[in-house]
Amino acid sequence: MQTEKITEKWGQLILPSSTTRISELNLGEIISLLEKNGVLLFRGFDINSENITTFTNLFTERYARPANRRYSSEQKIARNADYCKNSDIGTDIPLHSESSFAPVWPEFLSFYCKIPPIVGGQTTLCDGINIWNSLSSSIKQFFLGQPLRYELEIDVPPNLKKRPGKGKQPWIFSKPGVSGYLDWDKHLISLKLLRYAVNDSRIANNLCFSNHLLARLEDETQIKKIRMANGDKISEDLISEVKETCEGLTYAHTWQKDDFILADNIRFM
Repeated sequence: MQTEKITEKWGQLILPSSTTRISELNLGEIISLLEKNGVLLFRGFDINSENITTFTNLFTERYARPANRRYSSEQKIARNADYCKNSDIGTDIPLHSESSFAPVWPEFLSFYCKIPPIVGGQTTLCDGINIWNSLSSSIKQFFLGQPLRYELEIDVPPNLKKRPGKGKQPWIFSKPGVSGYLDWDKHLISLKLLRYAVNDSRIANNLCFSNHLLARLEDETQIKKIRMANGDKISEDLISEVKETCEGLTYAHTWQKDDFILADNIRFM
């Protein structure tokens, strides 16, 4: 395979040389490149919607539940995977790390383009390492001081709805920082999740800013509130500085047919 830089600081474009079969690439080399560069763009390989999971299965122990959308033939489900509610007026989805508010936070994301858009349709990528290094010292100190608190309401899975129960039952989750209860009457799981806005990256001595702070709550129906761990609101001035910092660091990928991207979800928004 051949490689080229996507940007000066992150990302690698992977091109075929001796083979166009993506499943025949050296898995160890791919993982090493991904951990170092954060984003890999595969172009010119024999990828399609039927064989794509043959490749992703090589380094995936478990897929997050939203990934089940890739098996759906319903256009509405496919559309909802990539568009926010008010997409009819062309509103972009704000930068975020996928499911960074949830108890299960996917480590990596994969994107595949079967048919590129005629106009628009870019996917934005912003390196959390670059964001963190560009934020002011006061904001860094603020986010290092305590984690965010995401207050969530999640629909009870169908298999639980069939079980008998009344009132509120404590919900014990197998991860630190998660507490809540199951409301049998409303068929909801109510959770409070603590997670720092800044996290360790896969590169030694480099922190990355990666979270759901910039998301619109009307697009993320599971999130009811985002506060600091002590309950304090996050000031609009602080959010504005984060947005302004991200705007100068955001890359927009223009898709070509059969482009395939692997991205470090803990590092990138």
